[in-house]
Amino acid sequence: MNSPALRRTVLFGAPLLGYVVAMLHPTHLRIGESPWVYIGIHLFMPVLVGLLAWMILLLVSGVENRAAMVARLLVVPFALVYILFSTFAGLAYGVMVWQADRLPAAEQAGAVALIHDVFHNGIKSAIYVIAAVLWVAAVLAAAVALRGLAPLAALVLLAAGAIVFGYSHERPWGPAGMAAILAGVAWLELKPKAAAEPSLVKPIRSGR
Repeated sequence: MNSPALRRTVLFGAPLLGYVVAMLHPTHLRIGESPWVYIGIHLFMPVLVGLLAWMILLLVSGVENRAAMVARLLVVPFALVYILFSTFAGLAYGVMVWQADRLPAAEQAGAVALIHDVFHNGIKSAIYVIAAVLWVAAVLAAAVALRGLAPLAALVLLAAGAIVFGYSHERPWGPAGMAAILAGVAWLELKPKAAAEPSLVKPIRSGR
């Protein structure tokens, strides 16, 4: 990344947006409630996931070790599976609740039962577990890659935030996880730079 300003925009902006999205995310959506915040959040989720994947890549930019390579390899499957999960379990759910609310009252009970059966099954759970595991593994790999190059406390915040957000992106877990990641990233980026070590090469005299 050649632009420090763009780098920090992504590094700080991704977890900050994640925090806002997690705070706004409704903890439930039922027939009779407005679905638009829920639908809007899940329409935006692919953008957020893409930014989080970019954040991971930037964290290990210039780092060449096995953990950094693993982090780079995991960002693509993480992004794909998490977007799949968000589209299926979030956007599709919100749209079905919206449409069910427009049915006659006599038909809504059947719609509720169908929605429950569709979204409370092993497929949804499996996609969620895979998405969460890939997310946590990618961030943990980035933290391991930076070990010895960054403050340990910042890496702990990064790892802990990833685990908490992986558990759930809804309140209170989602905002707490993103806040920890933002704090860790800020610590990494804004820490004082180490002073350059004196050169060990003696200057060559021009005269005899």
